[in-house]
Amino acid sequence: MVRPMTAGISAAFILFFSSPALPTDIRAEASAPESAIVADTDAVDGSHDFDFLVGTWNVTNRRLKQRWVGSTEWDEFPCVSVSTPLLDGTGNLEQMSFPTRGFSGISLSLFDQAKKEWSQYWVSSREGIMTPPGVGRFHNGRGEFYADDTDDGKPIKVMMVWSDITESSIHWEQAFSADGGKTWETNWTMSFSRVTPALGASKP
Repeated sequence: MVRPMTAGISAAFILFFSSPALPTDIRAEASAPESAIVADTDAVDGSHDFDFLVGTWNVTNRRLKQRWVGSTEWDEFPCVSVSTPLLDGTGNLEQMSFPTRGFSGISLSLFDQAKKEWSQYWVSSREGIMTPPGVGRFHNGRGEFYADDTDDGKPIKVMMVWSDITESSIHWEQAFSADGGKTWETNWTMSFSRVTPALGASKP
């Protein structure tokens, strides 16, 4: 998903930034029942586990103001997320616009057919480079993804978690570890609220 704070490696996927700019103010057009959890899909192998993300979302971000110092102060800001399926659903492209922060980005998720796991790559318009992928899978409606990266030149581990997934809302959070995964500090959370109907859902 989103790791605009970390270093990355160069990649050709920056071509996706040629797509049209995302809207900066989206108001709800339709809502879906909140009771239906869609993290685990009919595809037993997990190849369609990101179907829940397809559509347009308003997102409330909370980002820790300072990392590694025990801070409890958070910066809150909005973004708009537009997600589309790729490769017959075994891939997903999420475009994100942060209107009050002056940047945008894409998250590219790809399903490894052999390993039965997902890899998520992030590219920000600020750097134009791709972060090392977060690799993981979903189980019982919760997705956990892990990556090795650096923060200000220091090697870290990154954990990203998708949870509380319904047709109309999602929770996502990111945490860093500087001690090999023994302890974690959550530094970014996102609360998603759906704007367009879920994949396969009809308008009420």
